[in-house]
Amino acid sequence: MSEIILTKSDPPANPPAGKCAIYFKNDGRAYWLTEAGLETPFKTVGSGTGDLMSDGSVALISNWDVGAFQITALRFHSDEATLSPFTVASIAVVTNLNADLLDGQHAAEFASSTQGGTADTAVQPGDIDTLVKINASISDGPIADQAYVDNAVLGLLDHKGGYNASTNTPDLDVAPSGVLKGDAYIVTVAGLFFTEQVDIGDWMYAIVDSASTLADWTIVQANIDTTAFATSAQGALADTAVQPGDDIFVKYLSVNDQTGTNYGLVLGDAGALVTMSNAAANTVTIPTNASVAFPVGTQIDVLWIGVGATSILSDGDTVTGNLNFSTRWSAVTLIKIATTAWVVVGGTP
Repeated sequence: MSEIILTKSDPPANPPAGKCAIYFKNDGRAYWLTEAGLETPFKTVGSGTGDLMSDGSVALISNWDVGAFQITALRFHSDEATLSPFTVASIAVVTNLNADLLDGQHAAEFASSTQGGTADTAVQPGDIDTLVKINASISDGPIADQAYVDNAVLGLLDHKGGYNASTNTPDLDVAPSGVLKGDAYIVTVAGLFFTEQVDIGDWMYAIVDSASTLADWTIVQANIDTTAFATSAQGALADTAVQPGDDIFVKYLSVNDQTGTNYGLVLGDAGALVTMSNAAANTVTIPTNASVAFPVGTQIDVLWIGVGATSILSDGDTVTGNLNFSTRWSAVTLIKIATTAWVVVGGTP
């Protein structure tokens, strides 16, 4: 056997280009030196100073970077209990990765591929049209299937159009067919519906499927006598008519005080009280219709106040009744009963 015996020494000078120097230093370890002066110690295999043993008896003592190389093994195991056992910089999908915890959740918390596929085709929020088309049930309780939804919404108010009660068009009371709960009609021509009189504008809607009797229908505004209501013209008059609380309900007479010996009535005296106060005899004259056209029905009160007696005269129109006053402070009423005719009420012969 050949031997190479090296003596411990200080590092030699840098070797020539393309060469390296091997030597022992005084620390008892072997080194090699490159032509650039880079000194690297030889490691004793299995000495525990960083060598990686295939039997696992020697552990790494620092981070290990294998660069762009691939490490292949039967399995990887980490005994780290708190920190992440490994980090991945890549965003590529890892094929066949089986994990028990993902974001702190066990695998059982996530949908399976079958369940996920079902979810993709399930009704989504906003799919209103689809909600009434589903027909499904689940093991732990029923959900609204298509039949349930159909029964729930079937017969809700559905305006079908007009109904001619005079000719029973469409046929609703002789041989009705296909009428559903909630079918609604508005009467366009009055007539009998079964035995009930219906008028234009009345609403009828079925309260059961296959409605075939009067009891199967609800009629809104049936049998209302339209003559009991005011016409539009009458309603307009009512708007301007005297209302409760209007002062016109209490009639206050206007007073026309006269102090002369003769006074001729004017249109402003209609509905008023004319008082006569004079020491001498005095008269109240009713003008002809040609000069002052009081409306028929005009009423004028005349009161005698002064010392001189008051009497009633006419300028030409007919005046009937007693034209004199009974005494001072008495009054008479003049009423126009025709175009040229008056009557005096309350006077004395």
